[in-house]
Amino acid sequence: MRLTSSLVWIISLSLSQRGIFVAADGSLDPPGLQPLVARGNAFLAAGQFNDAIKAFGEAIDLSPVDYLLYYKRATAQLSLSRHQQALDDFDKVLKLSHGHFDKALFMKAKIYAKEGKWVDARTMLKQYTTKIKGDSEAADLLFAISEAEVSFKQARSASKTKQWDTCTEKATKTLETATHNVELRHLRLDCALQKGDIEQAVADLTRITHLTSPSTSLYLRLSTLSYHLLPLTSGSVGSSPSSALQTVKQCLHRDPDSKPCASAHRVLKSLDKGFAKAESLREASDWKAIVDFLDGPSGFLKKYRDALTSSVEGLHPPLSISGKSDTASLSRLSHRLALLLRILCKSYTELSLSKEGAPYCEELLKMEGFGGDIDAHVGKGEAHLLKEEWEEAVRSFEKAFEGSGRSSRDIQSRLQKAQRLLKQSRQKDYYKVLGVARDADERTIKKAYKKAAKTAHPDKGGSEAKMAAVNEAYEVLSNPELRQRFDNGDDPNDTSNQGFGGGGNPFFAQGGGNPFMFFQNGGGSGSPFERGGGGFGEHQFRFRTHG
Repeated sequence: MRLTSSLVWIISLSLSQRGIFVAADGSLDPPGLQPLVARGNAFLAAGQFNDAIKAFGEAIDLSPVDYLLYYKRATAQLSLSRHQQALDDFDKVLKLSHGHFDKALFMKAKIYAKEGKWVDARTMLKQYTTKIKGDSEAADLLFAISEAEVSFKQARSASKTKQWDTCTEKATKTLETATHNVELRHLRLDCALQKGDIEQAVADLTRITHLTSPSTSLYLRLSTLSYHLLPLTSGSVGSSPSSALQTVKQCLHRDPDSKPCASAHRVLKSLDKGFAKAESLREASDWKAIVDFLDGPSGFLKKYRDALTSSVEGLHPPLSISGKSDTASLSRLSHRLALLLRILCKSYTELSLSKEGAPYCEELLKMEGFGGDIDAHVGKGEAHLLKEEWEEAVRSFEKAFEGSGRSSRDIQSRLQKAQRLLKQSRQKDYYKVLGVARDADERTIKKAYKKAAKTAHPDKGGSEAKMAAVNEAYEVLSNPELRQRFDNGDDPNDTSNQGFGGGGNPFFAQGGGNPFMFFQNGGGSGSPFERGGGGFGEHQFRFRTHG
């Protein structure tokens, strides 16, 4: 006569107090069983599921008809998401208990729900609730299954109509119940990519590699997304091997002969070293070394661009993000590329080589999500200053200053300088008066002055005003200190700047003095002209050189 489960437990408890143990089927335990069961229970409680599975397996070998051992092993299998093994053990439980161990039915229903097998889950729940009336857990699971089934259909429909936000929202809702449904993971992955959510896509791809036996192409897709396109977190560059490198290592662990994964491993390892070096140089503010390392036909920036292109173009099927699949568009999503561009842009700015850095600053601003980059706007502003594009420079520095929360004194200083130069350009420009570039050297300025003075003199078709303007321009540009002030947007001759007392032209004893005072005998003014005879035309002029 078969003992009921409850009676078995009562008898087992009574006999255990006397050192006698009873199996689930009512038979006496074989020697050595209980230590294995005790060890399995301890491992199960400690979350050491692999050890628990091993212990219960050894116990089953000693007592193959004890369904409680199968149930406990199934519980450990389920904790490791080994669904098929757990289902097999639950089936064994039902067989050995002649269908009376009802909890196994409920556990099977939970597994089927996790896998999104709605029909099978409902079937198990129906069998369970027929025997166990009013079970609240079963009612909750049935409700969750119904909701998940509806939201899964909605996610599919949204995907077909390209409603990516709705698709990911409904897929996420379904995954609360169907956590192990691979089709659903792929659906949310695709919708996440089309809405530009790289982080969600990487998370789903990573989960898929754990739920399936991943292919080489799946590993390479995951490594490409996580390395080249995933937003960087603080300290994620150069501090440790990248997660993408770990991904290709997993690929090689599964298939040591995989040439694509071996190649990807070599490339990523080399790139990790390059980024670590770039970050180290940036932290040391070694701007010259950064330029030497990153720029040029053999620089690390080009090496990274080539690796990015090769990685993206090597994916099959082709990668598509936000409806874009061309390499140029996908490259603009790369946060690592943006990082290198920012470092190079800033380095050139710090080295006062804004012209050379301008292309990198401009490219950075065109990268997805980097249109407000502070370093890029500063570099762009300095490049505008070099080209005497004052209004554009002011706009760039204003954007940079706003981006800093209007707190950067360095950017504020650059902005104020650009504003002064803009104001200055609307008044007078000594460089234009002499017809020289802003970076002209002393010799060029002197030569230009001599030429301008000849044509500006009233006797040569000029006027007193023109001659005064030429003299004024030369006196500022030939004096390093005054020229520096002017280059910073501070006109030494602008009375509103209060740079000199008494007002008027600071180079004359009286405001508005004689503009030809430089032509008096003795040349006390320091003019390069000295009078050598009669009036202009009959006079000879000797140009004396300035030591």
